[in-house]
Amino acid sequence: MGMSFDKLVDRLSKYSLLVAEDNIEDLKLLENTLVKFFANVYVCTNGRDAKNIFDSESIDIILTDIHMPAGCGVEFIRHIRSHDKQIPIVVMTGENDIGILRQLVTLNISDYQLKPIEINELLFRFLHCIDKYLDEEQCILYLSGGSIFNTKTKVLSKNGSNITLTKREVQLILCLAEDKSIKDMDFIKSCVWEDKDIASSTVRSFIKRLREKIGFEAVASDSNYGYSLKFEK
Repeated sequence: MGMSFDKLVDRLSKYSLLVAEDNIEDLKLLENTLVKFFANVYVCTNGRDAKNIFDSESIDIILTDIHMPAGCGVEFIRHIRSHDKQIPIVVMTGENDIGILRQLVTLNISDYQLKPIEINELLFRFLHCIDKYLDEEQCILYLSGGSIFNTKTKVLSKNGSNITLTKREVQLILCLAEDKSIKDMDFIKSCVWEDKDIASSTVRSFIKRLREKIGFEAVASDSNYGYSLKFEK
């Protein structure tokens, strides 16, 4: 792997990990190893408990199996993405689950790890996730007009003061920040409301209120295509 134990600990020790795996022996082995690296490791054996931990604790990275009782891994991932579009998700899978992985591409999984788990490979995948999704520089969006948004902490500030955002406002910013491209109305509806039947006028009014908070320069509109974030050059 090319990195010492101490350096691995230094890179991973700031983060909290949730591990969902229904095989108790495998889960125990993972927990006993990963607690040496992460600040906190939360473990569970089913989808229901995974959802409860995700909803109640501050989690930075998810490691989940696909096949679990009381709500499968796919349902758990859908639950995560309905609340957080950015958090890294690494899926544990067997050779026969490749078809399911293709389905999960639409849910923006970050990586996958074939079973049986090779711990050095898994740690490498965690490091990749941190570099891509959690590194502090990667998490900061400098928006036109002077607003600054942290995609990890979900905090927006302007002129040194934090601006209070609603849950849906945060979700909209994350939605528009995804690959920094223009998002059409249907995409925004499904991303923020999970309901494409919501009136477009409601969405436009919602976006107008957000622009009043963070600056009209920060959100560009195109009548033919949709909305996008504008960034400081």
